[in-house]
Amino acid sequence: LKLSITVGFISLIFYPFPLCLQIIGSDGGFYCFNLIVSGERKSWEEALESCRQSHTSLTTLTSEAELLLAKTAIQQDHITDRLWIGLRFLGNRWMWMSREPLFYQAWPEASQDHQCPATGRCGALNKQGLWENWDCQDKLNFICS
Repeated sequence: LKLSITVGFISLIFYPFPLCLQIIGSDGGFYCFNLIVSGERKSWEEALESCRQSHTSLTTLTSEAELLLAKTAIQQDHITDRLWIGLRFLGNRWMWMSREPLFYQAWPEASQDHQCPATGRCGALNKQGLWENWDCQDKLNFICS
């Protein structure tokens, strides 16, 4: 069973759990992006530790294609409206815990809350596919990769 979507010149093929995104571009390249959506509710630090014990880390979303896969994966009734991702505000800037560069961003256009947050220094993905900054102690579901 698989779901195929074409976005521009890219074909996205979704396979069942663990979710795998196959991107077939003009160069015929293949890319697989695995996601594990946890049904547990944890603080950001607890979620990071849980992901590091069982998988790699909290997920890093570095492209629109990866964001689309994550957004698709979290559309379940038992999942919180937002989930922790591997995004953290440290040293006056947002950064991925994987150390990937933060080129692609998905903050809401009208919101400036993330620019210099006094609180809400941990990143979450909402079910609309946008990033939000939240208090790191909030208990949310989370996405590992």
